Amino acid sequence: GYLDDGDKTILGDPNPDFTYGLSTSFSWKGLSLSASIDGSYGNELTNVNLIQETKITTTTSSYSNIRREAYLQAWTPENPDTWYPKLKGMGQEELKLMTDRWVEDASFLRISNVSLSYVLPLPKNKVVRDITLGVSGRNLYVFTNYSGWDPEVSSYGNSMERIGLD
Repeated sequence: GYLDDGDKTILGDPNPDFTYGLSTSFSWKGLSLSASIDGSYGNELTNVNLIQETKITTTTSSYSNIRREAYLQAWTPENPDTWYPKLKGMGQEELKLMTDRWVEDASFLRISNVSLSYVLPLPKNKVVRDITLGVSGRNLYVFTNYSGWDPEVSSYGNSMERIGLD
């Protein structure tokens, strides 16, 4: 009926089981295409942004923004089967407590670079032989189940004590 230190457990691991990458390119009759993807698998992140969903002080006013669905679908006695917690105020001591609700799978696959170019041959010229026309895109799409902005986040730079926090 109460929580104590015996209830504590390790929640997640910010280190991926493995990381991967693949680059490829091919050319055909002056047309060239290159692409690269990268990603990681098996790492978890603490999405600290989700803490805001529990910081509402009342159901009629707030001092911080939360997602619409977190506000409208919050736990109530009439709505006990929901993902979102009860709307309540949280003090500093409560914010130090951790819950698995904030830990998310951060595995991802990113299309990191795609380039397409065409070599346009020119008539015999001593100065310019050809012109290459091209287009490229970086960070085109990320496939992930992570609900934050980017699963490859490093909110605290190189601080090894705070890896895995967004």
